[in-house]
Amino acid sequence: MLYDDASDRLKTFVNSTRSGVAIQSYEFPLKASASLGAIAASGTPRVIDDIKAVVRPNSPHSNWLLEQGYRSSLNVPLTDQGHFIGLLFYDPCQLAAFTPMVQRNLALFSRLINMTISNELSAVRSIMASTTSTSSTSFCSRPCTTSARSAFPIGSCSSRESWTPRNAS
Repeated sequence: MLYDDASDRLKTFVNSTRSGVAIQSYEFPLKASASLGAIAASGTPRVIDDIKAVVRPNSPHSNWLLEQGYRSSLNVPLTDQGHFIGLLFYDPCQLAAFTPMVQRNLALFSRLINMTISNELSAVRSIMASTTSTSSTSFCSRPCTTSARSAFPIGSCSSRESWTPRNAS
């Protein structure tokens, strides 16, 4: 699940449900779950060895989790530049599935997933910054010069002066 900081909501992003019904288009406020909020705040993964003993059917996600027959769970927080961006959920149909060795292995995969998502967020931030930069410099602060026209043959140089591309018919 990815976290939308502006709305304080966790939203399903992708799932790899092998059997049963995948949870889709589900979202809820992070503040509505004290346990997930604690994971987000601490940055520490949580292991649940017996879902039925811990999870109560008090939310659509909890109901779904119990209905699917999952028996244990590992919840791993995702961060980007020190900020919480979401959670990974590993939910097998086996009790106490997360031995220390399994946790170490999943920690590596979780880091790779986290890095992939962080890289995508970085690319989006770069595109947004470029767009902002481009839109703020789409008009020159001084009148066009011949070299500016040859370097940038299409468009206008200032809100006061426009010009046509070279070799225009």
